[in-house]
Parts: sequence; structure tokens; C-alpha cells
Amino acid sequence: KPKVHIIKLIAVITLAVQVTHNFQGQDIRYLNPTKKVTTELAHYQKGEYDQAEELARSIVDKSPSDLWAWKILGAVFTETDQLSEAFVAYRNAARLDPKNAELHCNVGASLKEMNRLEEAIVSFKQAI
Repeated sequence: KPKVHIIKLIAVITLAVQVTHNFQGQDIRYLNPTKKVTTELAHYQKGEYDQAEELARSIVDKSPSDLWAWKILGAVFTETDQLSEAFVAYRNAARLDPKNAELHCNVGASLKEMNRLEEAIVSFKQAI
């Protein structure tokens, strides 16, 4: 069953993969940011969560304000049942784009999965 917090991400991934080239074996430090995000999305879509996480972490380490990298980290952590890490990643993304309802839904969904229902309700209300 699709999870609410990644439905829009899947549409973006599908579009990104259509223009993705295979960067396997290339040093990611030499890829431009667009290629990095496209590569990150391709890894995520293929279920290569370790590679997607590694690339997303390298991006946020160098650019903590990279919204897409935080969103990918949140999705990867959700898919690998690392719920507290997913929450942190989505919270960081929501702080970067506080008017983004999707991000508040992602935060709320993460909190709900951790059975932190009162906090989840607050996040879901922020999405409205």
C-alpha cells in the first residue's frame, strides 16, 4: 500500500528517472546538483536505499538547506523503518519550507508511526 508521505515524491521520481543517465561508478563530488538529485531519486526508485541515503547525506552535509535531499532521506528512512530518523529528516525539510503542506503531512505521518499521536495531530493541522 502506498504511504501518504511519498505519493507526490513518487511522481517526481518517475519524471526524474525518465531523464536519468546511469552515473554508477562516477565520483558524486563531480556531479552537478541536478545530476546528484536525479541520481539520488533513481537509487530510491530502484530500492537502492543505501545508495540513496549515502548520496543524500553527502548533499546535506555540504548543503544543509537542500530540501530535496532531506525529503529523500525521510523517504528512505521511512521505507527502511528508521522512524525517528525519518521524522528528523522530514522535520528539517519542513523547517526549510514551512508553508509546504506535504512536508507537514510527512512529519505527521512519521510521528503517527512512532505512536506520538498528539504531536502528529499538530503536524497534520499545520498541513491544512
